[in-house]
Amino acid sequence: MTTGAPTAGGERTVIGTGFEPGEVVLVAIDRDTRYQAVADDTGHVFRTFPVYAMAAEGAHTVELTTVPRGHTAVAEFGVRYNSPS
Repeated sequence: MTTGAPTAGGERTVIGTGFEPGEVVLVAIDRDTRYQAVADDTGHVFRTFPVYAMAAEGAHTVELTTVPRGHTAVAEFGVRYNSPS
C-alpha cells in the first residue's frame, strides 16, 4: 500500500503480490467490496481508490480477495483530516 495517511477526499493505492497472472481480485474498503483488479503477468495487482470526503478519521481496512479461490489479504490504512489554515 502507498505510504502515509491520506486526507479525506484524497486517494490511496493498494499493491498486492503473489497472485496468479490474470487472476481477478476483488477490493473491499472497510468490508465493502467496491472495486476489482486483474493481476498482471508477474502476479501483481495495483488499484487506486478514493478516500471519500466523509471517511472517518482513523484506521480503515482494504481487503484483496481472489476469485474464485477466495484467498484474502487485509491491510490497514489511516485517514487524517486537513488542518485548518
